[in-house]
Amino acid sequence: MKGSSIKLLTLGQIAFSDYFYIAPPPDNRLSGILELAGIQAHLWVLEEQPDCYALVDGYVRWEWAKNKSLIHVPCIVFPISTPREDLLRARILIKISERPLNLEEKAVIVKKLLQFYSVREVEQLFFPILRLPLKPDLHKRLTAIATASEDFRQAIRTGIIDDKVAIRLSLWDERSKREVLRMFNQIQCSVSLQREILDYLEDMARQQNISPADVLTSSEITSIIFDTTLNARQKTERIRNFFKNRLFPHLAAREASFRQFVESLKLPQGVVFTPPDQFEGDDWEVKISFTKPEDLMTKFKAISEKITPEVLKIMCYGDRE
Repeated sequence: MKGSSIKLLTLGQIAFSDYFYIAPPPDNRLSGILELAGIQAHLWVLEEQPDCYALVDGYVRWEWAKNKSLIHVPCIVFPISTPREDLLRARILIKISERPLNLEEKAVIVKKLLQFYSVREVEQLFFPILRLPLKPDLHKRLTAIATASEDFRQAIRTGIIDDKVAIRLSLWDERSKREVLRMFNQIQCSVSLQREILDYLEDMARQQNISPADVLTSSEITSIIFDTTLNARQKTERIRNFFKNRLFPHLAAREASFRQFVESLKLPQGVVFTPPDQFEGDDWEVKISFTKPEDLMTKFKAISEKITPEVLKIMCYGDRE
């Protein structure tokens, strides 16, 4: 930009700036490069008053230099007359071009861009290059993520919650978000199970007209989450069963009776009967695993002896006639 110059500045002359800072980097790749080659690219700084400069770009390099107790760092210095918004826009464009960004970085960038552009302009000009979908109110959710608690943003960085889960939680009240994070920290389940549990959680909170946090701090849930005798997978299954039993008691009872009945048949190992989803529809499945032809024939024989028409009726229709 016009009027910029290159100088060696002391670290004490350079100050952190909330205005220009975006988010921590997702990995330490640049730190590793700095250990090998030192600072090669100049930091960007904006002169705010004589001998005092705001750091615009180069936060990882700046932190590395402080940790190494360096005295001077090479800088591109922009004069005090340089419009701050021009520098911020330039920094954002460079950030976008460097590498794929994580959700936290995208959220902070969108929040900063909304200082200079309308929502429509941000969506049309920047959402495509940020690889963000054009969904209603997404900018509100991203802004909420950009201003969320450090614990919530840390959960996004470390992958405790998926991006879609984070967007979904972004407008929840702080207490409910905190309790969800506490639960997911304990059960460490997959993304698909996170979404399923959130569906149940929202349904129960709506049904009882309470907050999700109130559901999660109930004695039933906390006794599962902090049960030291259960592993993460067992906790997840018990939480899922708790919600199913409360929200869909008839379905839960049907699943339990089906499971007990199939177990009572003592079918050969590797024979699995699967009902339609939620026992709705007519598409039943049976899977037979075997290691050799003789094994398959043995299982066929055992199945034919145990699975009679009467047994199939009970399996498919329960105790209904």
